[in-house]
Amino acid sequence: LIGGGSSLSGFALKTLCGLGHCVGINHSMFAIPVAAGVSIDQRFIEERHQELVEFAQTTQLYLAPGDHFCQTVDPVAGAIYLRSEFVQGLSASCDLLHTGGTSGYAALNLAVLKRARKIVLLGYDYGVIDGRHHYHDDYPWHVVTHQNWSSWAKRFDAAAIQCTELGI
Repeated sequence: LIGGGSSLSGFALKTLCGLGHCVGINHSMFAIPVAAGVSIDQRFIEERHQELVEFAQTTQLYLAPGDHFCQTVDPVAGAIYLRSEFVQGLSASCDLLHTGGTSGYAALNLAVLKRARKIVLLGYDYGVIDGRHHYHDDYPWHVVTHQNWSSWAKRFDAAAIQCTELGI
């Protein structure tokens, strides 16, 4: 699962090609050829709508931005929409992602639902490295002070326990 954390700055993402099923989260779905893309980020989906439509023509795209958003915004043609709940722990229902508040968490839940046996998280920093939150500069709307990095990271504790129990 390829997140957007600044720990990926300078990392040659192309070296991941052929090593497994790479899943791009938000901007990272455009960085290299991936098996699928995932986002719950409403602003990202609005800002990158046309690119997401083009992406979904050739690659699986899973979106779970919430019911209200889906009722008020044009859908991304070709995307697979899933229900979402902002809770900790992982959903066992194939049409529901628990998001923990982030697209990265939702992608982890999707990988579990797809029965992945080994999951590697890249760029899941949930904090600042060298003054940066992302390895790219693709979110001009991003306001650092509106982020809750530590609480988002803490939510992975419950997911880690479930993954261990599932043998992942």
